[in-house]
Amino acid sequence: MKVILEKYKIPIIYTGILLSVIIVSLSINRLNNLKQNTGKNVDKNTAVSESIYEADRANIIGGKQIEEDNYIEKDDQTEKNETIEIQDQEDKNTYKNEENTVEEKKSVNKKDEDTYALKNNDKDKETEFTQVKETGNNSSSSIVGERYTVKKGDTLFLIAQRANISVNHLMELNNLHSDIIYENQTLKIKGSADDSQNQVASRGNERNEDLYWLSRIIHSEAQGESYKGKVAVGNVIMNRVDSELFPNTIKGVIFDKQDGYTQFSPVIDGTIYNSPDAESIRAAKEILEGSKPVGNALYFLNPRKSTNFWIVNNRRHVTTIGLHDFYY
Repeated sequence: MKVILEKYKIPIIYTGILLSVIIVSLSINRLNNLKQNTGKNVDKNTAVSESIYEADRANIIGGKQIEEDNYIEKDDQTEKNETIEIQDQEDKNTYKNEENTVEEKKSVNKKDEDTYALKNNDKDKETEFTQVKETGNNSSSSIVGERYTVKKGDTLFLIAQRANISVNHLMELNNLHSDIIYENQTLKIKGSADDSQNQVASRGNERNEDLYWLSRIIHSEAQGESYKGKVAVGNVIMNRVDSELFPNTIKGVIFDKQDGYTQFSPVIDGTIYNSPDAESIRAAKEILEGSKPVGNALYFLNPRKSTNFWIVNNRRHVTTIGLHDFYY
């Protein structure tokens, strides 16, 4: 055994060394492999970590970007809301200003109305004062002429007082049968009632009654017309008296209302009561004596002044004298 060991001692040693070398080499290789694998894992882990880091960073940046975008959007929305609020406030202010403007205009209009009313009141007061003043002058100043033109505010009593005559005498001079007088009416102040009867138709009997009213309607309707024109107007009045379509008196014809319409404008404006001139009285007398320059004409009108043309459309034209057209 010992010999055997001695014999194989060196080979065994070599074998052991070889095995040790092999084992060491294997260990080294294994270590290198482990190291390489570890390095790879580390690289992988590092790459993964870097990927995770980049992802996290991207998420963080993206989050920040989202937050920034959200913040910007919030800012934009806030600005829009502020803009809307400002616009709403401006609209409210504008509406309020418009309301204030309307109120100011109403106030101005109210002031204008008040001013207008005050001016009108002042004018009315001034007019009243003027009327009172004129009335005072009328009642204090004497009338010295033979005729007097009635002014606003006059009465028969005041005129008689200023003319130093009685009211009854003034009425007799002018053939008045009431105390009604009209502005611009001419009254006779001097003379006697007998003289007046010679010049102006007076009332006392039927003929004088006719002459009184006929001369007045001729004067008021045909004043400014020729003498023939005056007679023609009187002719129509007398034709109506004789017609069954109208009243049978001169006064009735003058104040007649056909279908509710007054036939002669002087009745409406009061000029029928004006004293006639001498030519109108002469024309009236001629008519009462039977003169008929326009035959049986029942109507006349001045086409330049008339507003009703029923006569033109329904009656036959006879003739034209001066400004008057005459119709059957």
